[in-house]
Amino acid sequence: MKKTLLLFLITLLAFCTVMLCVSCKQHTEHSYGEWKVVSEATCTVKGERERECTECGNKQTEEIPMLQHEVENFEVVRAPDCVTDGKKSGVCKLCNQTVEVTVKALGHDVSQTWTVGNATHWHSCARCEAKLDESAHVLKDGVCETCGYCEQVLAELTYELLTDGTYAVTGYTNKEQANAVDIPSTYQGKQVTIVGMMAFMNDKIKSITIAEGITTLKSYCFWGTGIATITLPDSVTVCEKNAFQQSVNLETVNLGCGLTEIPERMFYQCGNLKHINIPDCITSIGNYAFAETGLETFSIKSASINIGKYAFSKCENLQKIIFEEGVENIMSVLSGYHFSNCSNLTEIQLPSTVNTIYKYFFNNAPSLQSIKVDEANETFCSKNGILYDKSLTKIIKVPQGIKGVIDIPEGITSIPAETFWYCSGITGINLPNTVKSVGQNAFTATSIKSMVFPDSVKTISKNVFNKCAELKSVHIGSGVTSLTEMFSNCESVIDNITVSDLNEKYKSENNAILSKDGQVLYRANKLGEIPEGVTEISSYAFENNKTLTNITIPENVKYIYRGAFAGCINLAKVTLPQSLWSIDAYCFQNTAISEIVIPKNVKNISCWAFDECTKLTKVTFESTDNWKVTKNGASSTTALEIDVSNAATNAENFLGQYYDYKWERR
Repeated sequence: MKKTLLLFLITLLAFCTVMLCVSCKQHTEHSYGEWKVVSEATCTVKGERERECTECGNKQTEEIPMLQHEVENFEVVRAPDCVTDGKKSGVCKLCNQTVEVTVKALGHDVSQTWTVGNATHWHSCARCEAKLDESAHVLKDGVCETCGYCEQVLAELTYELLTDGTYAVTGYTNKEQANAVDIPSTYQGKQVTIVGMMAFMNDKIKSITIAEGITTLKSYCFWGTGIATITLPDSVTVCEKNAFQQSVNLETVNLGCGLTEIPERMFYQCGNLKHINIPDCITSIGNYAFAETGLETFSIKSASINIGKYAFSKCENLQKIIFEEGVENIMSVLSGYHFSNCSNLTEIQLPSTVNTIYKYFFNNAPSLQSIKVDEANETFCSKNGILYDKSLTKIIKVPQGIKGVIDIPEGITSIPAETFWYCSGITGINLPNTVKSVGQNAFTATSIKSMVFPDSVKTISKNVFNKCAELKSVHIGSGVTSLTEMFSNCESVIDNITVSDLNEKYKSENNAILSKDGQVLYRANKLGEIPEGVTEISSYAFENNKTLTNITIPENVKYIYRGAFAGCINLAKVTLPQSLWSIDAYCFQNTAISEIVIPKNVKNISCWAFDECTKLTKVTFESTDNWKVTKNGASSTTALEIDVSNAATNAENFLGQYYDYKWERR
């Protein structure tokens, strides 16, 4: 009976299972629809969503995570320090609640070198000045084996009584043992005022203390010491040159308020000097004062400052010069070179108060890319790193390290001489229609590839493209009335030269520049062609044309001016016309000419006409009568008559005996 009942129940269960599976698939595989949001998630509450089986109606639910707060601007409630967390707060724009966030502690900024005290040494934190890993010195022969601290041995000072009744410290006696100097304010009841010349020239000196009351530091007094820090009291009013020169371990200097001048070479070659406090009483910085130091930034506070030649030269770590608020005049006792070879100096900052800047102050700073001016300054302004006057009518200074294409603002009326001098990173300059003149050497040694002089330009001074090796294209507008020697020392021959058809004084013909009447050739084209009708070849017209190998100068040409063919290193053959009267200085300098015939109508040949013509072996004069030579600049009464009948001797005289003489036929 039991077996029968059990069999019945099993059969019934199997039947029900089959029936359920036939009627609905929910126990084998649900077929759910899309999720539907039951409740939205917020910044403070989780949301919920559900979906339903399309076969059996079974529902599945799932949490929607809370949203992240969205805070646009956090305010620091408590700044973190090295060991304590900080806090910042802001308002969430989604839920309008105040959100607080923990800012993790910064951790110590631990120095790699030991800070040394009299009894202990430690690593310092640059932020909080905490002493870390502090331990006592372990001395061996007076030197700590861990940090190098030397047990202090004071110098035994020597003195000299001066005529005014005060004493000067002249040196010390225990030079082999002493490593510390303590200069007192009094000796034998009298004031000590002077530290004498060369008193402590010894790299064993590691510590110097100067008492209040000392007034004068003589030349070389601490030259070559091993000190790491020095503080000058306010009583010091005179410091002579080279006082701390070559103190190579010197890192920190604190100057008192008594000095007005940092003298010549005061810190010269102090390679580890990275920081110095310059009080506002300093009005002069001498020649080479900080040359070859390790300065990284330099701040100046005094209202008027004179800066000497090479004052910061070879400061290879110097990145920024800051003239602080209150500085009014930036002057120089000598021209330029203040920042010579400062390879990392990229920025100079000027305050609102400065109103006078020495013309050449920013010269020879090859990496300087930006001169920044406080917007409140009423005299100067800065645009894209270039210094202008406030009204943007004058360019004051272009940083030598500036790069790229420069757009000169509308309103600028002139490009002064040497404006872009050796700005080798400049690849293009766009001049506005307000520019009227371009000064001498304005674009010297830039990398500009093309130049358009707008119609407003009237004057182009000589050598504007001096050493512009990349220059390929030039257009001269209708307004130009004066141009000379534009392309001297250009290492390339300009491919494309055009002049506006409206220009009344000049014209272009086959990429050459000529006078409007065609009689003067100002710049020859790449092929070295001389158009018909030319009577004068202007200075440097063919200069550095390396493709030119021979040329026949046509009849009617009477004058060949200074340096016309200079640097045409492959020019081996020149035929001069019978019409020629004059050959100017440097005319054929550094060419490959081996022989040349001087036509009979030539009356004078200026000094150095064949300078550096090393292949020249024959100079034949068609007319050998009445030739005289005169020393350059000498009176004609000193003229020396010479025989020019020998072609070989003539060549020797042009390159040797009469190298710097003017040749004339009278």
